[in-house]
Amino acid sequence: MQATQPRAVTAICHALQEQIEHGLLTPGGKLPAERKLSEVFDTTRITLREALVQLEAQGLIYREERRGWFVAPERLTYDLIERSHFHAMVRAQGRVPSTELLSARLQPAPAAICARLRLPALSSVVRICRLRRIDARGAVCRALPQPAIFSRNPQP
Repeated sequence: MQATQPRAVTAICHALQEQIEHGLLTPGGKLPAERKLSEVFDTTRITLREALVQLEAQGLIYREERRGWFVAPERLTYDLIERSHFHAMVRAQGRVPSTELLSARLQPAPAAICARLRLPALSSVVRICRLRRIDARGAVCRALPQPAIFSRNPQP
């Protein structure tokens, strides 16, 4: 049985990937329930899940808690050389961007940050944590230090 399971996983992956590539399973579309897919492929749900996890790792599908598996939308094109604003870049590709502020707190700036931001010694920075979303799905979570120029207790 060990020798057949990897072949079953590979066959399921190829079959679903082919359906996605030919547009039969469309971006954002929900895949059938795991029980139904395991019947279609005549396999166990454990083997099916292994295939689904592999497709998720490839970025072809994604899972939503208690909702099931969905076909992933097309990947964004992002030029690492060209500096661009997140919202503008996402909108330009026909997608819906959003940003959620997770936290913002004042903290002492490490020496490297002071040097990079050209701040005086013993300056404070505001550490901002944001979650960037594309089409309501979490995409990027970043924590950035910002000079504390707008804080209630400005540095002398």
